[in-house]
Amino acid sequence: MHKGCLRFRQPNMDIKKNKKLSGIGSILGNVIQVVLVLFLVVLAALSFGTRLPFFSRLGLNFFAVTSGSMEPKIQVGSLIYAGKYKLEDLKKDDVITFKVRDDKSGQVSVLTHRIAEVMKDEKTEKIKDGEGKETEKKIVKYEFVTKGDANNTVDARTAPAGNIIGLYQWHIPYVGYVTNFAQTGRGFILLVILPAAILAIWELISLIMHIKNYYHEKAKKEIEKIKKSLKNKQRKNEKQAYY
Repeated sequence: MHKGCLRFRQPNMDIKKNKKLSGIGSILGNVIQVVLVLFLVVLAALSFGTRLPFFSRLGLNFFAVTSGSMEPKIQVGSLIYAGKYKLEDLKKDDVITFKVRDDKSGQVSVLTHRIAEVMKDEKTEKIKDGEGKETEKKIVKYEFVTKGDANNTVDARTAPAGNIIGLYQWHIPYVGYVTNFAQTGRGFILLVILPAAILAIWELISLIMHIKNYYHEKAKKEIEKIKKSLKNKQRKNEKQAYY
């Protein structure tokens, strides 16, 4: 009797076990999907944020360090974050990220250097209002002398206020190598296209399985309905034969 009971309950135990494993697999799959999505979003923000106006307006300015001019404070291959700032609050020894244009090639590069000197030029100009009356307006022009910590001399050019992107906040070592690689053709395929394709295929398979399960359950209900109808009909026939 004891062995017979075990054999009788085994299928139910297998079904429960399969359901449990299926539930764990579903949760694990969802976690992997969320991780992939977060990875793509974070990578996009870190690698291409400065090229997207939406991220720039939020002050999400991330840059990979490609030279050792700020070592040992900021190492080559680091990823730096340059946040929002107030121009009048910038002072000597602050580290800023700014644009530099090459006169010959016209190419714009980005530097992160320390302020060595703040140059402030104040002027008063007379302007006319809408009624033609003259009023005085104070105009303050800022320029910054900058220098890399590892350099012996200050930068050849000053950084005008309009060229400043942000005030250095923090950096993460080595992550800059990843974001730089993501901006190459091969890196974009491996780090962006491939994960996105995996997500798309995953979602497609999930959709197919969902549709399959839906019609399977629907067919199961229809079969049960037919069985129930046949049983009722059989009972009715048996009653009629009895009488």
